[in-house]
Parts: sequence; structure tokens; C-alpha cells
Amino acid sequence: MPRPVKRPKQIKISLSTEVHDTIVRMAELTETSISACVADMLEALHPGMKHTLMMLEEANKLDTQAKNNLAKALERHEQQLRQAVEYVQENAANEVKQHKLPL
Repeated sequence: MPRPVKRPKQIKISLSTEVHDTIVRMAELTETSISACVADMLEALHPGMKHTLMMLEEANKLDTQAKNNLAKALERHEQQLRQAVEYVQENAANEVKQHKLPL
């Protein structure tokens, strides 16, 4: 007897107009569907999401002071990550402009 085919899981989400419009534009520029665009983004974020989940599970085992210290450390790391992403985005945009690279 053939094994049943596993179908991808589906979710319904509500987005702000700004986020929706950004995703629509990305889908248009990458010539993909909106669903595929969102799925690709979530797949790319998944390793970080799993790491965050692991940290949250461990944080739930900590006392209040340790949780506060962890929260402060995570906030510092988040800011560093945001700065790194902004740097990469800025440099990628400059490369595209400078070399007239296709998107």
C-alpha cells in the first residue's frame, strides 16, 4: 500500500498593510507567488527560529534575575543583528546600483 503524501501545513495570518505591500512587491520582483515568497522567507528564518525556541525553553527554567540578564543580552544581540542586516542591505543595494546587477 503506498504511503500517504505529506501535504505542507497551511496557516492563515493577518498582516499590516505595510508588511503586505512589501511582500507583494517582493513577490512581483522575484516572479513568485505571495505564498511562495512568504514560505521562502520563513524557511530562511527557520534555523534562527529554532535557536530562539531552544533559548526560550531554557529561559523558562531560569529564576527571575537570570531571565532579566538574559533579556538584556538578547536585546544587545538583536541590535547587533539589526545593524548587520542593515549593513548587508545597504551594501547589496550599492552593488546593484554600481554594477547594474539584475534583481
